[in-house]
Amino acid sequence: MNEPSERDVVPNGGDASFEGVRSLTGTIRLPGDKSLSHRALFFAGVSEGRCAIDNLSTGADVATTEGLLTAYGIDVEPGDVTSNVGRSVVVDGWGWDGRREPNDVVDCGNSGTTVRLTLGWLAAPHFCPC
Repeated sequence: MNEPSERDVVPNGGDASFEGVRSLTGTIRLPGDKSLSHRALFFAGVSEGRCAIDNLSTGADVATTEGLLTAYGIDVEPGDVTSNVGRSVVVDGWGWDGRREPNDVVDCGNSGTTVRLTLGWLAAPHFCPC
């Protein structure tokens, strides 16, 4: 198989069309999904131990969720994997009991998903004084 030339590479967000081919071989790199990135961060935050998450969405909403987890005492650090599409982080989770009350008001920015998922996450056992 021939190596792709510079003209064969389609930049992120670009379109590609193929005409008159019998087979197609190659690699497709998809950007990180925002919805899955939020949920992966929350699950990792309440797990016990270190979780590596690759190909996170690079959007501001996901960064807001990372900041929220940090405010609740969960360590989120850059991961080892580098990609031209998504990001990689390592989350040190302490289980449900590891979440700590933040020292200040937590700002969810303009991320409705962060707000919605946080409400369910906080209502879980051992945190809600209800």
